[in-house]
Amino acid sequence: MPQESVEFLIPFLTPSLKLSVKIEFGPQDTYAFTADYIGCKLNRYLVVEFPKKVQEALVMRQVANAQVVIRGITQSKLGHIIAFKSSILGTVTMPAGLMFLRMPKHFASKPIRSHERYPVDEPITVLANTVTYEAVMQDFSVNGCAFFLKGENPFEKNTQISIESEFSRYWPSGITFTIVSIEKQTLGHRYGVKFDQTLEMSADLKHELLERSFVATPV
Repeated sequence: MPQESVEFLIPFLTPSLKLSVKIEFGPQDTYAFTADYIGCKLNRYLVVEFPKKVQEALVMRQVANAQVVIRGITQSKLGHIIAFKSSILGTVTMPAGLMFLRMPKHFASKPIRSHERYPVDEPITVLANTVTYEAVMQDFSVNGCAFFLKGENPFEKNTQISIESEFSRYWPSGITFTIVSIEKQTLGHRYGVKFDQTLEMSADLKHELLERSFVATPV
C-alpha cells in the first residue's frame, strides 16, 4: 500500500470505526485487540476506546511510549483499508478505557472495492428460506449492497436471499444475492451482499442513486 501524508488520514477516521490495534512491547512480545476510534486533536493525538478486558490485560504493563500498529477497514465509498504505525502517549480508565496515540506522520491505504458505493436509506423486503424481513438498505453499488436488520435472525455468511426494493427494476433477470459479511451493531446487524453479476450503470440508475444519496447524506 502506498504511503500518504497524514492529512489524508483524518477523513477516513469516522467515530466508532473498528480498529485493530497491536502493541509491540518487544520483538516477541505483542498484544492485539479491537478498539473503537473516538476522535483526535489535529497534529497532536488520536483517541481510541478499548474494552474492559483489555484494561485488565494491560494493568501491569508499561504502555506509555510502546509502539503500536493500527489497521482498519473504513466506510469510504471504495472501502479503503488503512494502516499506520504510532506510539502510545498514555491511557485513562475512567469513565472509560481510552488510549491516546501520537499522530502518525504517514499512513498506507488501499481500496478493496472496485466500484463506488452510494449511501442510501431505503426500506426493503428481504426474503430468505420462505420468510420475509423488513430491512433498510444502507448503501448500493453495481456489484453489491448493504442492509440493516433489527434484532436477531438466522442469516449466516453465504446465505442466498432475495431483495425487493425501489432498485428492483434495475435487477437483470435471474440475478442472485449472497450475504458475504455480517457486522453486529447496537440494535441489530448490518449485512454485506454481493450480486452474482455486475449491474449496468445506466444513466437512469446513476441519476436515481445520486438523488437518493443526496437525501440519505446528513447535512
